[in-house]
Amino acid sequence: MPQEPRLVTVETREGPRLLPCMIDRVPRSRHVRIQVDAERRVHLRIPWRMAEREAMAFLSRHGDWVLAALERTPKPQSLESYLRRHPRVSADGRWWPLALIARPQEHGWRFAREGDAVELTHPPDAARSHVLQQTLRAFAGDVLPHRVARLARGTGLDPSRVTVRDQRSRWGSCSGHDTISLNWRLVLLSPKLHDYVILHELAHLRHLDHSGDFWSFLIQLDPRAREHDARLSKCSQTLMALGR
Repeated sequence: MPQEPRLVTVETREGPRLLPCMIDRVPRSRHVRIQVDAERRVHLRIPWRMAEREAMAFLSRHGDWVLAALERTPKPQSLESYLRRHPRVSADGRWWPLALIARPQEHGWRFAREGDAVELTHPPDAARSHVLQQTLRAFAGDVLPHRVARLARGTGLDPSRVTVRDQRSRWGSCSGHDTISLNWRLVLLSPKLHDYVILHELAHLRHLDHSGDFWSFLIQLDPRAREHDARLSKCSQTLMALGR
């Protein structure tokens, strides 16, 4: 069952504040960590054996830092509003103009305008945001495995399976069974970052860790890997919150 946030009191310059907080005990951790996620939730991660009152005192002492982190975190926007402000998706190494079309009792996607744009149809009612997410995820499920195959060609890397999922904080992952899982939100990334994530996971087929050998190999696949990794970190918070 998903954990429910607890209301905790933190001390700030403006006086005590009540904040919802998720409290997680982390095995093998030695230090308390405070994080604010893309959905503006506070997470308190504490060592397994630490007394909870000690962890709460730590959180309270850092109340001003928590408030500042919350202010820096953009307020979540709906997927629909994001798509209307940024009407494009990435696939096959390029941006595609995106058209959102309201049609009663119809939803889906297709390449249109003689193959030069992507159309997403949705119902003209309150359910459209949920349907848009389902449809965009279906689009990602169709185009991402093809892009993986294209980028893997000639590298000697051959994933056994490619899945497209709704991952909460990861752009992709690679299992010891050579299965690559990708976040459907890759189609909202620029084509270069979109491909970087795929190449990153392909590189894990040879090196499952993030060792120097891994990065050396990844840079062979993408010479601008370090730059792309830094750019990805900057846009992740906003995009990961879409569709939640």
